[in-house]
Amino acid sequence: MDESFLHRKIPKQAEVSGEEYNQITLRFPAEMAYRVYDEFDKDQIQMQANGDLIASVRMPEDGWLTGFLLSFGMQVDILSPAYLKEVVAEQAKLIYEK
Repeated sequence: MDESFLHRKIPKQAEVSGEEYNQITLRFPAEMAYRVYDEFDKDQIQMQANGDLIASVRMPEDGWLTGFLLSFGMQVDILSPAYLKEVVAEQAKLIYEK
């Protein structure tokens, strides 16, 4: 091609430790395994005797997380932190009311 461009260095991303975030624990039914293993690292997932999957992760608690959790619909149970369940429920209520 006749086009050219100026070479620029890729800026370094600030490293953010997951330890700065609260631990979030979620439970999913066995039939959600395909998505759970797509969304979380296998070392973050524990399979229960009944087939349920428990995912324990450190994530920022922001609008993205609320939307992410809502994307699982009725297929996720927020085990901890307890207040996060209320945040997601309130967002779902606002969606319903709109």
